[in-house]
Amino acid sequence: MHFHENGVGMLIYSCNDKNNDAGLFARAGHIRISNVGVINSYIKGKENAGGITAKNDSYGSIRNCYSICTVSGYDDNAKVGGICGSSSYEIENCYSVSNGGVCSANSATIGNCYYLSDSETDDIDGTTAKTAEQFKNGEVCYLLNGGKSDETVAFYQTIGEDDYPVLDSTHKVVYADTDCDGSALNYTNGSDVSQSDHDWDDNGFCKNYPTHYQKPKEVNGVYQIANAGQLYWFAAYVNTYDYDNATYPNVAANAVLTADITVNEGDVAGCDGTKTEGWRDWTPIIGIHYMGTFDGQGHVIRGLYFNDTRVGNIGLFSNLNKEGKIQNVGLENSYFRGVAYVGGICAYSNGTIENCYNAGTITAEYDYVGGLVANNFGSIVNCYNTGNITADKDTGGGVAAWNNSGGTIKNCYNSGTLTGGSMNGVVQINDKDGTVENCYYLSDS
Repeated sequence: MHFHENGVGMLIYSCNDKNNDAGLFARAGHIRISNVGVINSYIKGKENAGGITAKNDSYGSIRNCYSICTVSGYDDNAKVGGICGSSSYEIENCYSVSNGGVCSANSATIGNCYYLSDSETDDIDGTTAKTAEQFKNGEVCYLLNGGKSDETVAFYQTIGEDDYPVLDSTHKVVYADTDCDGSALNYTNGSDVSQSDHDWDDNGFCKNYPTHYQKPKEVNGVYQIANAGQLYWFAAYVNTYDYDNATYPNVAANAVLTADITVNEGDVAGCDGTKTEGWRDWTPIIGIHYMGTFDGQGHVIRGLYFNDTRVGNIGLFSNLNKEGKIQNVGLENSYFRGVAYVGGICAYSNGTIENCYNAGTITAEYDYVGGLVANNFGSIVNCYNTGNITADKDTGGGVAAWNNSGGTIKNCYNSGTLTGGSMNGVVQINDKDGTVENCYYLSDS
């Protein structure tokens, strides 16, 4: 379940329950709550009380939310927070001007969250204290947006009018006028004010702002990706979600690789899930279903790392639309591990994958793991896998785990190691109307 407020994102309510937990949601279990603000409200609960939810657990997720309200408990033992009372799952990009900070009792990751305090030094459990002036001058808004002022922002603030960031896009975007090293910082709504040139490293990442990526050149509508930072920029661009229109506007973007790319150095494929300090995490190119053409032009991507068994649909790409195409690219020395549906090139494909290979480690906590694709409805042609494939519980294939009705696998082979439950050298499950033609796998007999 996903609760998402598409309007101005503000709710006003009252919740006073001396016998139960209190919040907009009593419990955020197995749901994602995003883009919701609670203002001018009163919440009081027994054991847990929060402006957004009393408890965030059981794979719950809270992102891009805020609380400007009164939150309290019926005794001193109650867990009280502006966003939630207690949490064992992720909270990201949120702020609280309510009593109790962001979260009172937390046992998981809280990222990029802020709360109102008289002192900047009073940080609590992964959340950062900011003064009223830092909220008012636009600093917190800019930070909540990841230090960006482009089409991907979630928070807005008209400086001089809004005391706090809002989710209403009729308000203004906050920009920062600063050198790349962070000096001479000033926040403004003027779109003509931009950051100075970034101090890019040789791999296309900003030396001072690690989440800022170098934009690739565009030739005839095709992005020319020449380094790792530009690959990350392209992924973020395709993954950009337009909350006002509930769409991914860039899913048809086209790109080519103009060079081999290395993201992380060292033995990534053989790391067994242990992340070396300094390695970057990969976020699969999602865009709900990619509809463009990604052409590696014979180049190789090395050193991608993803390890989170709470998440499925993992690969270089997550979802490929029937109009989408991935071709002429190799994946080497990489490590992907998710809960299920993990593939080297793409997790879920309804499009065309041609002349590609995987030589990385692909693994899942449960099942549906494929060297190239986890779940295939499209075509996989002239591809191969030499990487290690592991499904802890069940169902994996050297090329694909599942070839669905209408899917085609042709001229492919696997020579990688398969470990787990039900495994097959090429494809484990081939539906009645699925086609597997001229494919081979390495065997001892």
